Amino acid sequence: MGEVAGRLIGREWPAKWITVEGVDPFGYSVAIFRRHFDLESVPDHLPVHISADNGYKLYVNGRFVGFGPAHGDLRNWRFETYDLAPYLVPGQNLIAAIVWNHGEFRPMARISHRHGFILQPDQEEFDFLASGSSWRARSLRSYYPNAYQDNDPRLGWQYYVAGSTETFLSSEHPWGWQLPGFDDNGWPEAWVIDAGAPIGVESHQKWLLTPRTTPLQRISEPTELKVGRIYGQDVIVTQGPRGNVYSVDPGRDVRLLLDAGELVTGFPTLDFLKGSGAEVRLAYAEALQDASGKRYQRSVTEDLELVGVEDVVRLDGLGARRYEPLLPRSFRWIELRILTADEPVEFGSVGIRRVGFPTEFLTTFQCDDAAWNGVFKVSARTLQLSAQDSFISDLYWERMQYVGDTHIQAQSWHVLTGDGSLYKNAILDFANSLVPSGLIQSRFPADLEQFSPAYALMFVRMVRDYVARTGDTSVLPIVQRALDSVVMWFMDRLNSRGVLEVQPYLDFVDHPYAERRSEFEAITGDRSSCVHTCLLINALNAYGQLGPYLPHQHLVQTVSERLRAVKEAAFKTFWDSEQGLFRDHPDRPDWTSGQAQVAAATAAIAPADIRAELFRRAAIENEFSPKVDLYMRFFAMQRMSGEMLFDAFGPWKQMLNMGMTACAETENNPRSECHPWSAYPVQMMIEKIAGLRRRPFTNIVEVNPDLGKLNKVRVVMPMVPGRDSLLEFKAERKGNTVHIVAEAPQGWALALPDGRIVEGKTEFNL
Repeated sequence: MGEVAGRLIGREWPAKWITVEGVDPFGYSVAIFRRHFDLESVPDHLPVHISADNGYKLYVNGRFVGFGPAHGDLRNWRFETYDLAPYLVPGQNLIAAIVWNHGEFRPMARISHRHGFILQPDQEEFDFLASGSSWRARSLRSYYPNAYQDNDPRLGWQYYVAGSTETFLSSEHPWGWQLPGFDDNGWPEAWVIDAGAPIGVESHQKWLLTPRTTPLQRISEPTELKVGRIYGQDVIVTQGPRGNVYSVDPGRDVRLLLDAGELVTGFPTLDFLKGSGAEVRLAYAEALQDASGKRYQRSVTEDLELVGVEDVVRLDGLGARRYEPLLPRSFRWIELRILTADEPVEFGSVGIRRVGFPTEFLTTFQCDDAAWNGVFKVSARTLQLSAQDSFISDLYWERMQYVGDTHIQAQSWHVLTGDGSLYKNAILDFANSLVPSGLIQSRFPADLEQFSPAYALMFVRMVRDYVARTGDTSVLPIVQRALDSVVMWFMDRLNSRGVLEVQPYLDFVDHPYAERRSEFEAITGDRSSCVHTCLLINALNAYGQLGPYLPHQHLVQTVSERLRAVKEAAFKTFWDSEQGLFRDHPDRPDWTSGQAQVAAATAAIAPADIRAELFRRAAIENEFSPKVDLYMRFFAMQRMSGEMLFDAFGPWKQMLNMGMTACAETENNPRSECHPWSAYPVQMMIEKIAGLRRRPFTNIVEVNPDLGKLNKVRVVMPMVPGRDSLLEFKAERKGNTVHIVAEAPQGWALALPDGRIVEGKTEFNL
């Protein structure tokens, strides 16, 4: 984020998109761009706006400045703003960038036009630095793609679309290219593509430039990984001045397992000292597994193997080198496979430069039960890891922002941090994915369109939740077209019964529900679906709650009338009075899935006196088939209370018992071990157990704790980012009463169980 000078808004930029002449514009390519310049004195500020396709790392005078760009689409191509002044010196200076386009091997989340780089100073007096033919450029032969299929047998046929890894040839690399003293006299001028064009400007290129909407990511200094296991006796480990030093004799093929101690995401670093002709393979995994793919207690290494994507580094042996991949990796474990040639290999520390959202994590939940504290910690870590330049649904396998996942993730993130920037960014991204048929895409930004109609319904609820939680209605004029299109798309698909049928495309509801969805495919004719109809009811209800705040009211009354009619039709069509359950399909009394019971109860078409029992039977006792998994469980737990809510936390306690350091995608042997759609214990523990929930569309926090089996709970949480907005809460059971002490920050009030609204600090008993 950052201010942009008025001269750069609504007109072409002086800066040009540049590349290297002869580079395949649409294929895999990596290039370096350099610009020398002299300064008599260092300015107080020198802001520049930078972007690339697909990505860049920026250096000034050899110092790392940042990487990007933030994910976007061609009509909303993000650029970053950096102040270069702190990196400059009087006299000679250098701006340098490594820029890549992974072509067909790029991550699914990376929309692309062609290889390119642009840098535009904000101040006109520094336009001489603008990217163009004054820059020097060189294509690199040191990087090659290691491609993986989306269901690759090397990865156990699991769905992987996070992009290629790389093979790096040290002997072909221009080491020191970031430094001012590097000799680039033989390099050609950069090849000019076209002028930069912000949104609203006619351009012969497809990139419409716009500032990123989320803060620059925080990048740490490298921290060393510890040795988890050495296979055999061929690796010698000694202590050097900067950490471990590893030595391997010539002619060996050895493996070394390294442990980050917890799941991490960032740039791995590997410092080589010597080893001409050797090859080092770095394989990454969230967990180890046996030959059948089963995972066990996560700290156990014996008789288990690492299966995962890998980078390959071929050494030149010409001195100390640091290897770091172009893109971040996510892992707990790294396996180094070292194949030495005629010279011994020696390398120093293997580390990780962690990457994440730059907020101060101030929220704490502490109670008198260590297991509950552990559940909160692991859930909070999952949210922290999955917050990058956008929300990410899982770090290792896909690294994309999905609507349904984000609907849950964003709520918990806002409870944890008080930050709304990622929340709003996601809503704008999804609105930008709208297609002419009236649906939004199920994941965005994404290079391959995917539609999951149930996720489009979640988008309506997501917008309602964002406005209710943040009070920010400024997003509504921007996204109402998408909201209206989605609502009309579904209302037009109601059948003669007045309900929805199963929907086309991917049509995700919950992982186990894929079995029932395939059974629907065998039905010819009426495919009326309880789950889909109830998801529509919830979306129409959310739209109605947004109604007073929408700039255009043309659909509000229609939606209200249709909501009443669909609720009546849904109960009439799917309620089985003999079983006291809801059928997935009106003609199949044997189809009573857990998802149908949860959907009917959350949509309030189930009789009020049986809703709680439906939640228990579906989400805790797993009575029904298909059973409810972690995704659908969220909607049930939102409406649970008392002993039932506490009983619903079983899967997370099992994750702790298995040594997991982030939340899983599914309950049993998950593919993804950092999946924020299951990190909602953060939200449940603060809003349900501590009972601290913002009253929708207000700056009032309701205080209504439900300690259950706990005796003490203490919460500190920011209402918006920053220490000045902290709400503090303590609850302690004393005999038959619970003593509460709560203090709201300035500008906020507390709603007490007796109906009073108070500001500042208060004490009371329940």
